[in-house]
Amino acid sequence: MVRIRNERPLLAILDRDEKYAAKLAEYMNDMRKKRSFPFEACAFTDLSRFLDYAGSRQIAVLLL
Repeated sequence: MVRIRNERPLLAILDRDEKYAAKLAEYMNDMRKKRSFPFEACAFTDLSRFLDYAGSRQIAVLLL
């Protein structure tokens, strides 16, 4: 796996509930800043947008 320096592995959240997915990603990113949580989190509600994004970034963990 090749990563740009200082870039953390990506944890993607895919859920239909936009508020839930966004809040969970926000919580995980806050944990990353406050503690040594090893992932950068991002949220998706649309499968096609996720697939487009995943085509350009390596996803370490996918949470459905």
